[in-house]
Amino acid sequence: MPKSASDIRANLLGLLLSSIVLVALIRISSLSDENVLQIVALVLFLPMAWSEYRSSPRMVIRKKTPLVATEILPRLLGMLLTVFSVAFFYWLLPEYSGRFYAPFYKLCKDFGPFLLLASPFYIGFVVSRIDDSKDSYYALGRLLLGDSSYLKKEELKHHFLGWAVKGFFYPLMYVYALGKITWLKSLSINFDTVTFLQLFDIAIGLLYYVDLIFVVVAYLCTLKIFGAHIRTAQSTLLGWSVALACYQPFWSFVSKFYIQYGNGLKWHQWLSDHQFLLYLWGIAILALTAVYTMSTVAFGLRFSNLTNRGIITAGPYRYLKHPAYVCKNLSWWLISVPFVVVSDVESATKCCLALAMLNGIYYLRAKTEEQHLSSDPVYLQYKKAIHNRWNGGLLAAANSRHPAANVLVTR
Repeated sequence: MPKSASDIRANLLGLLLSSIVLVALIRISSLSDENVLQIVALVLFLPMAWSEYRSSPRMVIRKKTPLVATEILPRLLGMLLTVFSVAFFYWLLPEYSGRFYAPFYKLCKDFGPFLLLASPFYIGFVVSRIDDSKDSYYALGRLLLGDSSYLKKEELKHHFLGWAVKGFFYPLMYVYALGKITWLKSLSINFDTVTFLQLFDIAIGLLYYVDLIFVVVAYLCTLKIFGAHIRTAQSTLLGWSVALACYQPFWSFVSKFYIQYGNGLKWHQWLSDHQFLLYLWGIAILALTAVYTMSTVAFGLRFSNLTNRGIITAGPYRYLKHPAYVCKNLSWWLISVPFVVVSDVESATKCCLALAMLNGIYYLRAKTEEQHLSSDPVYLQYKKAIHNRWNGGLLAAANSRHPAANVLVTR
């Protein structure tokens, strides 16, 4: 099994420290939801960033202080052109003109000037110590200065596709994470009267909070200084289509007109007269959601849809290529129970087929991701290791009269 690009131990340490800070801020401070989210995200970021920085590749021979005119200025211009291109689409598209994204715009307004001032120093550090290659930022900057000789079509394609991923997902996830902070601050538990279903709802909310806080930090930190930059981005229409279909605003259209798998009955309503089964069912949903969340934690700073930012082989990914997709889709079957006949068999069949269609979308997401990542030799090693683990190890052991011995041998 290849070494994971992200150290899950540092990620878990960041989660622990940020959780402690979160509880402290909620209990003893009167900070705004935005400030709480930003501080918690910073605390989560620090251990992961230190771990990634220590393990990121360096240039063998450090360069002297890079010249501003020939090294820093072109990259700075390329970065500004890229950022302004994304901002142009925010201005142009009606989706981004509503109040929903106001917290994201406030974030940009509050921190944008500081990031702009820090950019030349960051670029100088990276060029002198990490990577002095003539990347897409350099090529775009040289283009603005009248030199198009550095332009490379393939690199520019992945550059702008990678920024399209960030531009689409980061505002959405930031607003969702902010909503979770608001929910956490309003959370109150009376342990004398709390019910299993109330604890279930709180546990689900906490698991999705962990997922979102990691995502918010990761999308912001596609930086070479940590080795967490985007290597390549998904470039097929099918890959983008099946991914975006699962997120707003596209999911509203898809779920309204094509995939309606809810039958109006929730799992706890179905099992309300069977207390023991209700507990088991709820715990199963929580277990699946926990694996889904741990899949995000395993990525650390490198989480991102539709991109390759390094191959993850730790945590749940040590056993499955797509643990997040598998567990998320299984949990939907347990939560929505579409197979239960509420009105008639035909309606239940339609609900099951609709959820199966959604499962099919995630299957296509998995396959298009595998196709994209297969250009990375490390992913091919990982894919082979997973295949051997199941076909040459666990499954072979299950079919043997002496499974324990076989597992020991194949490992």
